[in-house]
Amino acid sequence: MNSTVRNKLQNQTSCRHDFSAPIGEGAFFDVCVPSTRFSSLDHITQAGWHMVNDSYRISRPQGLPVNLMLLTVSGRGTVTLGGTKTAVDPGSVVLIPSEMPSMYGCDADSFWEFYWIHFTGNHAKDAVRDIVKDGNYVFYAGESLLTDMMTRLTGNDVRSAEREIDESEWLSDMLTLLLRKRVPDTENPREADRFGEILSYIENHLFDEPSLKKLADIFHYSEEHIIRVVKRRTGMSPVQYWIFQKLRHSCRDLELGMKSISEIAREHGYEFPSSYTNQFIKHFGMTPKQHRELYGIVLN
Repeated sequence: MNSTVRNKLQNQTSCRHDFSAPIGEGAFFDVCVPSTRFSSLDHITQAGWHMVNDSYRISRPQGLPVNLMLLTVSGRGTVTLGGTKTAVDPGSVVLIPSEMPSMYGCDADSFWEFYWIHFTGNHAKDAVRDIVKDGNYVFYAGESLLTDMMTRLTGNDVRSAEREIDESEWLSDMLTLLLRKRVPDTENPREADRFGEILSYIENHLFDEPSLKKLADIFHYSEEHIIRVVKRRTGMSPVQYWIFQKLRHSCRDLELGMKSISEIAREHGYEFPSSYTNQFIKHFGMTPKQHRELYGIVLN
């Protein structure tokens, strides 16, 4: 987010309430109190901004009673949803359905700046279900788009008679954007097919060194386009996706129990078992040993 826009948002003192704490600083934005006039509208119930350090950790084993959207504008965080731990970079949006267990926080030795939105409503509930039905909760929207959306959300007088409709419209537009990024491009089936081919290539060459240049040469796209497309559809960069799939491949060996964890680590490209364990925890929220104990196959 550029400094001009950030200053504009931070100077809107009439609709924001700032705070400072050991974990960092932040603000809560005023949002419209739902009226009884429009029963069909979805509603933003709370919204705010955080700039936090690496002591910031949130764990919600029971989830929230409302849906949560996290919009990252700078720094880096991680989220754990559905047993998968995912890095969150600038321009990313995390969508957490109501009542879903979640953990998220700032990366070590880093900072994380993000906006957060709590929202509810029947239409929003259906949209969230459609967006995350394949188990992906992190989407790349782009920093400039998030800047535009947050400027639009925080730029109007909360006391305006139209505010309740404006917020519902903003929420609908944001969810529609995420839905478009999740659903394959039906207007360009060739692009969708090529995307599938890129992922298949990565999955079938897990034991090769990942190379953006090789992908670009094979599929006749620029490296930037491949990064953008893969991240838009998976929430990960091509290299992150390669690492994730390689770790998933190692799970089968863990479950079979025929090899030691050190052997599995070496076979999957990790010189040191500790490096393998750290990556495994990062993506799955548990150690390889814990995964083996939890999902190991009993052979009679």
